[in-house]
Amino acid sequence: SEMPPPDPVVMEGPWLTTCTAAAAMAAIVALVRLARRMMPKFLRVPGGGTLGHVEVVTNVEVLTDLIDTWATAHGTCEFRVAIQKFLILADMEDVRTVNKLRPRQVQRATAVRDAINDLAKGVFSAELPEWKMDRRLTSPAFSHANLTKNLSTLRVLAARLCAAVSRAEGPVDVSPLAVAYTADVIGLVGFGQDLRTMESQEQEGLASSMHRLMAMTGQRALAPIPYWTIPGIGPLLSRLEGYAPLKAGVEQEMRRILANTKPESGHSIVDKMVAANHRDNQGGLPTERLVGNAITLYIAGTDTTATAITWMLYFLASDAQLQADARAEALLLESALAADEASFTTVLDAAPLLRSCFWETLRLHGAAGFIFLENNAEAIEVSGKRIEPGEYTLVIPSRWLSTREECGGREWDGRRWLTDGGKAVKPMPEKVMPFGSGARICPGRDLSEMEAVIAIAGLLCDFNLDYKDHANTAGPLRGIFNFTMKPNRPIHVAFHPRRSARAK
Repeated sequence: SEMPPPDPVVMEGPWLTTCTAAAAMAAIVALVRLARRMMPKFLRVPGGGTLGHVEVVTNVEVLTDLIDTWATAHGTCEFRVAIQKFLILADMEDVRTVNKLRPRQVQRATAVRDAINDLAKGVFSAELPEWKMDRRLTSPAFSHANLTKNLSTLRVLAARLCAAVSRAEGPVDVSPLAVAYTADVIGLVGFGQDLRTMESQEQEGLASSMHRLMAMTGQRALAPIPYWTIPGIGPLLSRLEGYAPLKAGVEQEMRRILANTKPESGHSIVDKMVAANHRDNQGGLPTERLVGNAITLYIAGTDTTATAITWMLYFLASDAQLQADARAEALLLESALAADEASFTTVLDAAPLLRSCFWETLRLHGAAGFIFLENNAEAIEVSGKRIEPGEYTLVIPSRWLSTREECGGREWDGRRWLTDGGKAVKPMPEKVMPFGSGARICPGRDLSEMEAVIAIAGLLCDFNLDYKDHANTAGPLRGIFNFTMKPNRPIHVAFHPRRSARAK
């Protein structure tokens, strides 16, 4: 006869009870740990439902306004989105402490870093050890000696900017024009190649693709989960939202640019970067990272400076006396640029008022309204309280810190950074912080200042500026978050010719 099948093994009695109790205890321990982790250590921002202040991720345009409002009302405080806690550092001593710990103990927030790294693995989002090599390869190209070699290039591009304004009919939306100018600066100064963005009528060029990718990256950085990293689903979602094909096109263009560098004879930023990479005894950076740094250079070199130029034109067009004084200086700067002995230092020394306007614009309308950081590896102390690794996303409210009363408040004053004798006094990074501070300060800050001053000077020499949106009923003009801070609506300026626009 056939043997009956063995009975299934069933846990009964003490075994079942023990396993059930162990699972329950593990769940209870996990919940207790989560509850402890969620307990606030600092003053918590009032309001917010079960999921906390979800408006932070559902309406990212107002995120900077929310951070500024909470810092003003509560000082150093925390808020929550789902299970993630955010700590706003509204005390400058705490900000100094955190900045001193970068990049070893404090790094860019993981969510932000992952979103940016998916677009471009470069010096902007890098942490140790990659950051050290990226920085070593990119910094020499921004030396004053190398920037001096590009003065003639910037003069040519400023002339093209004036020619582009001359071709326009009626008031000009200055933001896209400023982006086109800074893109061409990065093309020639950064890549050693003439992109001619200001002359292009194409809507789907490199500048447009990068603009769209940056907006998507900003949204990804604040997404509750990194959906683009989910196996199988992530790549599909990236294609459906249009991110993947845009990124592929940009990477292809950057590979073409890198293939045409002149590391032995060129003095563009990428030429210098590739030359330094070739000299590296350890083999240097892989091609993927060189492409990432080229994309990073384009992003950092266009958006930040273009936003500053846009707001500068708005302020100068709105103040006739300041515009007249700046124009008188611009005419002198034009002569300084044409001199055989012109250098980075002599050119900027000839433009104290324009430099003051540039710094004051960055104080109120810098590209970074806030910075998200975290301590992943070890605990740190903030305001006398221990912050465990990963416990908080640390929020440096850059715009709020720069607009405190001790820094000048919220009123724009183009002469704020001038001495009584008319000399320019560069503000401390703590007062004007769009380029960061300490070890992570942006290596391209001097190029940004120089190209903005030369562009504005050229426009003032050729045109009288008149702001045309005084009667706009769309609400106050302000900055909103869109990967970087940008005006919430177009800024239209009328350019009235003073003399024939210079040749291209």
